[in-house]
Amino acid sequence: DATLRVASDAVAALPEAPDGPVVAEHGEFYEEPADTVGLEFRPGFKYIESIAERETVQAAHHAAYAARELVR
Repeated sequence: DATLRVASDAVAALPEAPDGPVVAEHGEFYEEPADTVGLEFRPGFKYIESIAERETVQAAHHAAYAARELVR
């Protein structure tokens, strides 16, 4: 619940809502069903289904890591 709340608050704080769904790996929300997790996100939520989505999530991981390194 805490992980979901942090992610939901971060998405809600964006200046504009995303054009598409929030996409995450299955383990990000401890294997909770997508329907349950999706209740917290607008416009929607889904788990990774394609190679392109996997690569997008991987790029986000690299960007987050780089940002943490810059802050140090």
